[in-house]
Amino acid sequence: FWLKCFLTMLSAAPIRRCQFTPPVGDRSRLEQHVRELSLWLSSHAPAVVVTGAGMSTESGIPDYRSPHGSYSKGHKPIQNAQFMKSLDARRRYWARSTLGYPFLLSRAPTKAHYAVHALEARGLVCGVVTQNVDGLHTKAGSNPVELHGSLHSVGCTSCSYQITRVEHQARLITANPGWEEFHCASDGSVSSRADGDWAVDVDEAQFEVPGCPSCGGILKPTIVFFGGSIDESVKISAQRAVDQGCSLLVMGTSLETYSAYRLALDAAKRVPVCVVNIGPTRYARSDTTVFAHGKPLLLEQRVGILLPAVVNALSE
Repeated sequence: FWLKCFLTMLSAAPIRRCQFTPPVGDRSRLEQHVRELSLWLSSHAPAVVVTGAGMSTESGIPDYRSPHGSYSKGHKPIQNAQFMKSLDARRRYWARSTLGYPFLLSRAPTKAHYAVHALEARGLVCGVVTQNVDGLHTKAGSNPVELHGSLHSVGCTSCSYQITRVEHQARLITANPGWEEFHCASDGSVSSRADGDWAVDVDEAQFEVPGCPSCGGILKPTIVFFGGSIDESVKISAQRAVDQGCSLLVMGTSLETYSAYRLALDAAKRVPVCVVNIGPTRYARSDTTVFAHGKPLLLEQRVGILLPAVVNALSE
């Protein structure tokens, strides 16, 4: 029964891809940026890539900070302390995540994800560190360091029990029969938010939250919630990945999250840096950052447009 319901939810999740064609007036700027990034990559290979939400927005997954991101719609992401201390907070999280996860699971990598993997195959990129928790780099063939974890697994906070998110989805549906029907019968009153959250006006008070089947502890997605701490082993893996590159290519992130900004700051003291992003970054606001190879190359472009064009240019 639960499998049939889950497959129904998955098929009901609308496939929305953001198609973007640069206006005619911007094409010359895009062509210039393609030349600049192609030359930069060729001159400073291999690069390590650090990515953020801008890599995945064209797959339909919202970001937080863009003009149309989750923050602009009043989304307040759950805090780690809230989740751990409050059963009501956990009910709210899992109730909405139960509706939102099928949509997230149905997302496909963007052209930018595949472009990163193509650059790895050419030896121009030697590692990927991502802030994203959607797993799309992995789907595209890369093996990233997931700085903030992955939404595709769930673990107990008290013991070593772990389960895939798909398996946990089945438990959530079984414990809350009929909950998924709200999504399947929705009339547009629900919508996707960043990180698999789902905006919906519904009472979560009666939602049953399954505990750990091994010890009865709290089950949590294996991601770093806001206010949470990154595991030391992940920090070490990320730093090692960045250290092995001759340059750093930052894409689709404003670097507002300190965990990624710290890596970028450290790399800037040693290697050339390029940033591809729509809108300002912390680099642009910093007057104290030490850049060993001059100011970073800042290219204000959509990653999903620029990077595939660069791969094509390097193939010619």
